[in-house]
Amino acid sequence: MIAAFANDLKPAIDAQNRLVARWSCSMRLLRIENFRWHDLRHTWASWHVQNGTPLVVLQELGGWESSEMVRRYAHLAADHLAPFAEQLSALNMPATEFPAQSKN
Repeated sequence: MIAAFANDLKPAIDAQNRLVARWSCSMRLLRIENFRWHDLRHTWASWHVQNGTPLVVLQELGGWESSEMVRRYAHLAADHLAPFAEQLSALNMPATEFPAQSKN
């Protein structure tokens, strides 16, 4: 039974090995160092968050078990900070009107 199961996995393992070999060869030919296939997952997640995908949805899409892993991308979604940052622009003070600093 185990041997039959192992034979069922062989095509998938062969395909994965071919993909890894092509990836490694491509990185070498392009002289790209310190870049892993997994890095693309981080790019994908970052783009999602930057385009407004809620972290809960990203967690489900990416298959992360813990929300802790997804929170590493939270800093890329700063929309919730904008109203607070804009409070300073409500002062409407041109740069020339700032009080001069004393030099001691």
